[in-house]
Parts: sequence; C-alpha cells; structure tokens
Amino acid sequence: MLKSISVWQIAGFFAASLIGTLFHFTYAFSGQNIMVALFSAVNESVWEHMKLVFFPLILFAILEYWFWGKQQKNFWNVKLLGITLGILLNIVIYYTISGAFGTAPLWVDVSVFYITLAVVFFVETRLFKKEYKPRLPSTTAVLLLALLAILFAVLTLIPPELPLFTDYAGNTGLPVRLEKI
Repeated sequence: MLKSISVWQIAGFFAASLIGTLFHFTYAFSGQNIMVALFSAVNESVWEHMKLVFFPLILFAILEYWFWGKQQKNFWNVKLLGITLGILLNIVIYYTISGAFGTAPLWVDVSVFYITLAVVFFVETRLFKKEYKPRLPSTTAVLLLALLAILFAVLTLIPPELPLFTDYAGNTGLPVRLEKI
C-alpha cells in the first residue's frame, strides 16, 4: 500500500500541474464565463494563483479518495495540511521574491507553482507513510476544505481592496464583479 501511495502522489503532482496550468487559461477561453471564474484564474493576482494550487489539489484528492483514500483514516487531515501548505507556500514564495527583487520573470512565477506542488505532494507522501495521526475528524477536515472552496469563489466575485487581490499584470481590479451576475 505504501508504494502505491507514492505512485499516486507522483501521478498527483503531474495531474495537478497539468490541471493548474489549464486553469490559468480556462477563464479567458470560456469567454469570461462566471462559473469558470469560480475555479480558474481571472487575472494575475496572488489570490488567483492560489486558486491554481487549491482546485487541482482538491480535484486530485477526490480521485485519490475514491481509489484508495477511504482506507486511510488520516486521508482528509493529510490533504487539508498539504493543501493549506500549498496555499501558504505560494504566498510566502511570491512575496519573498517580489520583496527581494521587485518583479520576477515569468519563468520564476511558473517555477513557484511547480515547486509548490512538488513540496505539497512530498509532504503529503511523508505524512501518509509515517501514518500521521489525525487531529480533526475527517468530516471537519472536509468541511474546512469546502469552506476554502467557497471562500475562493466568493472572494473572486467580491474581492477586497488588498494587495493579495491586485492584478499584477497591470489591470486594475478583477474582470469579474458581482454586478455581472
């Protein structure tokens, strides 16, 4: 079982990388569809790039759970930790690089995404293999992940005036506003 977990996690890295990369473009390809905006990047803000980490990880976690996660008592706790780590790591790396260098070339931004996913899957694999003891009931971990998904959707539609939500590609504000619904 432990070997198959590693195989699933490696596959997860590649799947989440592909899905996250696609989700960077799906909003534009959809003609700025409001439903697609809920899980895809609508601009170049840090917030929108956090969605590119969160949603692919959630989608793959659901797939994993279906095939082998039900057998792991700690599955959703590990996924909650991994996904939270990915979101926070994305923020920390971005602001560290932008604070140190001002702006970064596109290849650095893209690398941050892949490095974040690699760290998430590495840490999750270690936690699964060490049989990390759940701190929360599984239902609580799932509810917290669902709450994060709702938070991403709501704050995409109604973004606060904070740097985390600023489109760093030079646009002001989000192309998605609640008035469009």
